[in-house]
Amino acid sequence: MVLAIQGFVETKWVGNKARKIAPWGYKLWHSGKFRDRNEVGILIDREYIDDVVDVSRKSDRIMSIKLVIGDEVVTIVRVVMDLKALIHGGFGYDDRNEAGNAILDFALAYDLGIMNTWFEKRHSDLVTYRSGGNMSQIDFFIVRTVVRQCYTN
Repeated sequence: MVLAIQGFVETKWVGNKARKIAPWGYKLWHSGKFRDRNEVGILIDREYIDDVVDVSRKSDRIMSIKLVIGDEVVTIVRVVMDLKALIHGGFGYDDRNEAGNAILDFALAYDLGIMNTWFEKRHSDLVTYRSGGNMSQIDFFIVRTVVRQCYTN
């Protein structure tokens, strides 16, 4: 038996819904809050649509679908994980640019964590460079991820 099931990320659809994908007859169950990130979806072939007995949406990053096919119960789990979230705590300054992405790629490649993004700070404390009307965060405290838990705010 071959199941025609595909997991998706960034479906660009908002909400916890299901959609038929015409003309092929597939059905896409999806979950997402934003059109540009973190959406998760599971696409199932028309042959198995009626076998779906449960859809569980834990967040816009985690969902599962349970099918009963004959006497077999099959659960498909789709998890979207941003590997860069393992090294960046989420408390950076403003939007990330190409240089910021390059720093994240470097940290990911060498198993490093960017510590000053793991602690919530006032907006003014995140700015490490000011010139005229421009502000940015250019100084980073980077450590091996294995010792990250040793650091506190």
